Amino acid sequence: MEMKPNSQCSNAACLERQKEYVLAQPTRDAAAKAKADSEALSVAENPVHADNEWNISVVDDDEVDGADVRFQVSFLKVLFMSCQ
Repeated sequence: MEMKPNSQCSNAACLERQKEYVLAQPTRDAAAKAKADSEALSVAENPVHADNEWNISVVDDDEVDGADVRFQVSFLKVLFMSCQ
């Protein structure tokens, strides 16, 4: 929801501020766009975590080779046995 100015306000100073606000709108829009663009670039340039202490990665199921699957199965077996 956006608050709209009252064009029938009886206060002259209020009407003057409304005119100033309307005239400054393009500048505010450009500043907001520039800020959004710079934030998007900074997010794309910097990884979320610079180090990967646990060597965790996300890969597509088609990219997993047999050695990774065997390691995952053996790890799960050890984990399951330690929980009993």
